[in-house]
Amino acid sequence: MARGILPAPAWALFAAMPRPDQRHSLNVMLALQGQGYRPPVDRDLLAAALLHDAAKSGHLRLWHRVALVLLNLTPPGRRLLRWLARPAAPAHWRYSFYVIVHHAALGAAQVLAAGCSTTTAWLIEHHQAPLVTHAAARSQHDAWLLALQKADNES
Repeated sequence: MARGILPAPAWALFAAMPRPDQRHSLNVMLALQGQGYRPPVDRDLLAAALLHDAAKSGHLRLWHRVALVLLNLTPPGRRLLRWLARPAAPAHWRYSFYVIVHHAALGAAQVLAAGCSTTTAWLIEHHQAPLVTHAAARSQHDAWLLALQKADNES
């Protein structure tokens, strides 16, 4: 399914994702298709569904994800997470925290380099932003972002 939506270089990003992340991304895409989104009209949205977490590939272990949840529970934990997520070289022990916090912007840059549209990149870059509401959905991009955020949160 994913291969038919993504440009060939972007398919490589999807294929590099760990299986659980691929499954989650497919679930997000299937949820959107269940709402009536279909290629070719909605290809940018479906590509964003498949690649919204691609930047996390190879950098995160289960303990990083657990630490993220636990650190976000309290203000001191969020301050510590901000410190851990400062820019770092890929070999640095803090780099995984940088990736998990900044994966939306990192992923947007990756998908642009892999031949996806600027719309797909914009959706990925904003998928972690505070949820938009129906009232705020003034454009096609806003409507797609709302749909992506809802599908991601529910999948």
